[in-house]
Amino acid sequence: MSAFIVSNKHIEALVTSGGPRPLQYHFNSEWHPISYNEQKAGQILLNENIRSVETRYNSTEIPTTFILTELTNNYTAIEIVKLCDSLDYQSCETDDWPTTEAHAILQAIRENAIRALPGYVEAPWVI
Repeated sequence: MSAFIVSNKHIEALVTSGGPRPLQYHFNSEWHPISYNEQKAGQILLNENIRSVETRYNSTEIPTTFILTELTNNYTAIEIVKLCDSLDYQSCETDDWPTTEAHAILQAIRENAIRALPGYVEAPWVI
């Protein structure tokens, strides 16, 4: 499959996904909020997606600016998980992807969405 730049709406759905707790991520030994900083987090995700596509195709994409248009999100938790998987795939072409701030943001969004899945809270922690 080919890598591509995801849409503004795709990233907007991720950074506005919210959940049971304020959305935040851990990077460089510090906690950073996504909630109330959706514009910044979205731009970080987009920049890394662009860098991945440039690396994959050895070309230079025209830098794009992420524009947050809405703070409402009507996507289900499973849709957010799938959108995370998609952006992860589109952004993984660089050798340092697992250590990037964008990766940390995406993991936090994915984990938050998983915790919002029906039955997650009631499921056993250990067996």
